[in-house]
Amino acid sequence: METLFLDQSHEGIFASLRAKLCREVSGSAILLALLQRVNSMQAAHTEPEAFQASFDEFVARAHDHLDVVRPFFPMLVGFLPSHPGVSCEPHGPKCYTAAKRSERILPAS
Repeated sequence: METLFLDQSHEGIFASLRAKLCREVSGSAILLALLQRVNSMQAAHTEPEAFQASFDEFVARAHDHLDVVRPFFPMLVGFLPSHPGVSCEPHGPKCYTAAKRSERILPAS
């Protein structure tokens, strides 16, 4: 079983998603389109309503690659406006504290 990543900071999530797409998506045009949508999601991650629109566009474009992106959904939905798992404001001190703790965790063997 593949370990995706343990850095759950917003930078880590989007960097891991980009790396996974680059490894798994073969067509350059679709890869470019997906990477552009990942960039849009990352740019909007502090604005839940804008993130919702970017996320919806990404999911619609990634329909042929859901097996690749599905593992990222639990982390990505945390940026959505009405997600009950959002316990802190993006860029807030509580989120950065949690992200810094996750950065120190090493991958399981």
